[in-house]
Formats: sequence, structure tokens, C-alpha cells
Amino acid sequence: MKKIAVLAGIALFVTACSEAEEASVENSEVQPEVKAMATSAAPDAPASAAQQSDMTYGDIVYGSPDAPVEIIEYASLTCVHCGTFANTIFPTIKEKYIDTGKVRFIYRHMEGNRVGLAASTVARCGNDEETKALVKALFAKQSQWLQSQNPLDGMASVLLRYGVSRTKFDRCLSNTEMHKEIVEQSRHGTDAYNVTAIPTLIVNGAKADDYRLEPLSKMIEDAL
Repeated sequence: MKKIAVLAGIALFVTACSEAEEASVENSEVQPEVKAMATSAAPDAPASAAQQSDMTYGDIVYGSPDAPVEIIEYASLTCVHCGTFANTIFPTIKEKYIDTGKVRFIYRHMEGNRVGLAASTVARCGNDEETKALVKALFAKQSQWLQSQNPLDGMASVLLRYGVSRTKFDRCLSNTEMHKEIVEQSRHGTDAYNVTAIPTLIVNGAKADDYRLEPLSKMIEDAL
């Protein structure tokens, strides 16, 4: 699992995202200043009406609200282990448990670097179903855009295939209200569940020890 440090300052992230080394912060501990992030993270200028209408706010939710088991995942789009979960484990969980009404699955952001913040922001560049498709695409093409010379350009290239023009991409990227929301989700993961590594999965309020398919499936079955 990837150790995380939540970003303390976001205002400079757009200019810094061209530095590819920011994309992989593997070994830092969560910093105490996380509790002040939500109020200090972004400029005071509110998001424009166009920015607001372009984007999806709140949790990314799969499955029925009446499902007996609720799983909350805290993850980062720059986390390789999170990509492994998204690409190889989540599809089975979705088919076996979510689509059959047994599990309600909630995805929340836990970002620890500026590139991750950028990725999570532009992944929200659409309605609910479009956002799910963009998150899936960014995880599927993670190595491609994350290792590119300019990760922002790499993200834009991936999302262009899903109908996100560069103009829309840049507009979404500059949405400071979304920056604050992502920071708040990250802070909540630390405060509510003591998330220190990702991916972290919370099954009916209990933290899973292992995100691999077999132990996670057992935990779900035990909760049913």
C-alpha cells in the first residue's frame, strides 16, 4: 500500500504539475497540518457557473442505497496499488456484489501530491456517469499519463478520447471549489478513519486489512 502525505498547499499546483517527479510521493507520513487544509488550500475566487455545471460534486457512488454492505474506498489516481485495485479487483466486486444489490460502494479521494489533485479534479469533469468513466480511464491509462514528461498533457490526452476537450479540461482544472472538496475528502479520511495508506477500504465501518480480492470478498460475505 502507498503511504500518503496530504497536500498542504494547492494554489501552486498547476504550474508544478509539469514536474513529473511530483507524481510519485510514496513514503511520507500524513502531516499534522492536514486539519487546516480545507480553509487554506485554494484562492478565495469562487468557481464560475460554467465550472460548476461542468463537474460532479460529492461522493462517487456505485450500487443501491439499500444494499446491506457499504464499502468506502479512499484512493489516489497516482497510486499504483489503487490502480491495481481499480483495474483488476473492483470489476469483480462490482459484478459479484454491487450489481447484485449486495454492496453500495463509495469512492473518495485521498490525494497526497499536486499531480494527484489535478487528476482528481479533472476526473470530475462531467456528470456522474461521465465521472465514473473518467476515473476508470485514468486508472486504466495510469502508467501512460503518470510517466509522461508533462502529466497534465498526458491526462488531457486520455480524457480527450472521452469527449473532454482541452478547453473544458483547463476550465475544470482551475475549479478552486473542487480543489477544496477533494482536500476535504482527504482530510475526512484522516480524521474519521485514520487513513495512512492507500487504497484503504472501509467495510460497514471497519477498516479492511487487505484490499486483495479473496480477503476482501470474505469480509463482504461475513458482513452479509
